[in-house]
Amino acid sequence: MRLHTKLLLVFLFVTIVPLGVLSFFELRSVREGMIQNIGSNLQAIANIQEQRVGEVISRYLEWARLVTSRTQLRASFKAYNDSGDPAHVLRMETILADAIASLPDIRALTLLDTKGAVVASTLANPSQRTHRTTPLGTDTFSIDEVFKDVDGIFSVRVIGPVVLDDARLGTLELVAHADRLITITQDYTGLGETGEVLLGKKNSAGDALFLTPLRFDADAALQRAVSRTQTDVPIVHSFTEERAIFTDPKTVDYRGDPVFAATGFVRATGWGVVAKISRAEALSTFHAVRQTTLVTFSIIVLVLLLVSYGMSRVITEPLRTLIRSIETMKKGNFTHRVSTHRRDELGELARAFNGMASQLETMYTDLQNVLVQQKSKLNETQQSFEGAFTSSPIGMALVSPEGKWLQVNDALCRMVGYSKEELLQSTFQDITHPDDLNTDLEHVQEMLRKERTTYQMKKRYIRKDKTVVWVLLSVSLVWADDGTPQYFVSQIQDITAEEKSQKKLEEKIQELERMNKVMVDRELRMVELKDQVKNITR
Repeated sequence: MRLHTKLLLVFLFVTIVPLGVLSFFELRSVREGMIQNIGSNLQAIANIQEQRVGEVISRYLEWARLVTSRTQLRASFKAYNDSGDPAHVLRMETILADAIASLPDIRALTLLDTKGAVVASTLANPSQRTHRTTPLGTDTFSIDEVFKDVDGIFSVRVIGPVVLDDARLGTLELVAHADRLITITQDYTGLGETGEVLLGKKNSAGDALFLTPLRFDADAALQRAVSRTQTDVPIVHSFTEERAIFTDPKTVDYRGDPVFAATGFVRATGWGVVAKISRAEALSTFHAVRQTTLVTFSIIVLVLLLVSYGMSRVITEPLRTLIRSIETMKKGNFTHRVSTHRRDELGELARAFNGMASQLETMYTDLQNVLVQQKSKLNETQQSFEGAFTSSPIGMALVSPEGKWLQVNDALCRMVGYSKEELLQSTFQDITHPDDLNTDLEHVQEMLRKERTTYQMKKRYIRKDKTVVWVLLSVSLVWADDGTPQYFVSQIQDITAEEKSQKKLEEKIQELERMNKVMVDRELRMVELKDQVKNITR
């Protein structure tokens, strides 16, 4: 093999192989980081939707408790059980109708005696109601079933005991619209064009039955199920309290499409929640970066090939000149000498080597420029992420392990009333309500000690104008390769309106309890007066 060819191969090996290896590992790092971010985002969405479903369930149960807490209803129920007088049924149905009028989401209310017979109902034909699945004698309020009634309306049934003076009178069946659950699963925020939130439960066969319409199957509610043997479908794994993130390429959705997914669990009902998105859509940005990198790498290889060919010719030409001089001497021209005064040839050869070194330096400079361009493209990808971060409708922030705000979006600034510059000069401790700070800091320390990977809590921030805003805080921690904590990723949702509504509801309940107590005291007083009148008339 000629020296010219050897030099050409050496140049290509020295330049192209390191570039290829570096590009490969850089792309793999980008892909792994992107998959990790996708999983974290899906887990955050699953946690948020799980929380929202839990709040809707609590609201349904609270409505049932409000209905059974009506003193007149329970008194009439007891009187009917004692006497069988139909007048008490009319009074109970009037009270139930008044309850529906005050709670528009309730579609029907039915009272059953301890044997399961209908006593009073707002339904024109109570016999047409769907049968419950929960045993009649349950002592707690619970979600009995999600179903479609005879009119095809998607509904939720709640059952609970009716009790007076520790004696069970019967059971209340409350049927409400399930639109609130459908609204949650049809919220595709952060899930692109292919993502969705799934809500399911285990059916009698142990399979995963979808409870609400799906994005790509509007008729799936209460009809479509995934077999428990399909372990590559995340909904099958969602019925435990262990939340999981699925990034394995074998993971598919109910249609068999490869997806990324994360699960949640609604403890009150045993329902599973899944947030998922198509792998193709989630990794589309990475695929574009990879394609650009391959094109750039091919161009660089071609350029390096041409440059290497020219450089090898430049380096070997002085050697050919030297060989010709030697051949001249071999022909008998002994007067021809390669003496030390031939400094020009030796200097040219030295300069050729120096030129080669300069060319190599130029090649490496070109290589570094290419790497800078690649890093610029990666920065553009990061900027795209930051754009999504900035335009998120909920508050988002990156926080140092010490609590300093590192990066915040506009939604968070509006939420707390501070500008970005003001927040970045402060810590989350500065604006956290004193009553919530210790709990928050305990969670932070638990994460730093790796006792937990995420946490979620309700807390209060003190706005710049000194007012209080309630938020739902979801936090995860990003670790460096050496095991040191880098920053917390915080998602902050304003729940002030929900908290105010909850407070108003609690105040209403307290008022109803106070009124109930007054009415009970009044009835007891009437009984005492009747006894006194009887004693006087004797």
